[in-house]
Amino acid sequence: MSSEIGCGGILIKDYQCLLRQYGLMGLEISSTRVEGFYCAAENVVYLHLRSSLDTAALCRLCRDMRETIDESGLLTVWSELRYSAARALLLLFSVSHLVVLHHPNHVFDLSYIPLFVAIDACRQRLLRPVSDTLRSVAGLPSGWVNHGRPCPPRVLFHFGSVPPAVARHRPRSGRPATEQLQHSLEDQIYRLLRKVRLITNAR
Repeated sequence: MSSEIGCGGILIKDYQCLLRQYGLMGLEISSTRVEGFYCAAENVVYLHLRSSLDTAALCRLCRDMRETIDESGLLTVWSELRYSAARALLLLFSVSHLVVLHHPNHVFDLSYIPLFVAIDACRQRLLRPVSDTLRSVAGLPSGWVNHGRPCPPRVLFHFGSVPPAVARHRPRSGRPATEQLQHSLEDQIYRLLRKVRLITNAR
């Protein structure tokens, strides 16, 4: 990807400053990386996180890091993998307008809640240095500079499967069972995020 590609008034090369700010330069060493694709037709940059949060990537990491796990222990290696994944997520939540989180099944992973809380707390602590970095980029809106990101990203939770019983159920009237499950998951996730104050009426 060219370092001169524009994205909302900021050049991709300027994001390298943010990568250094978040300690994300050279993430491939820690088996976590953010892949990027620029769509010229839509003028959109797509970012894809590959880390231990991805089941396929985690299986590959466990296979490739077998010796490291035997030497350092699973808990040590797992902590490092989670740490590098959290730093990458921090970057995505700071530069993205839309974040899509995929679950392979129909159950929301509750381990994301403390992870999101930690990321939010870390972002608040890094707000001043990130704002100072963005202030050096000409042409950025003041809101972007003051808040350290273009906007609070919308998060879409995508669930890849439906329980067989729900898929087979065909109500004679009312909403389909899959739609009821969708609204139930939406309500559960909203209440969880609201309870830990990750979303408020002010945001």
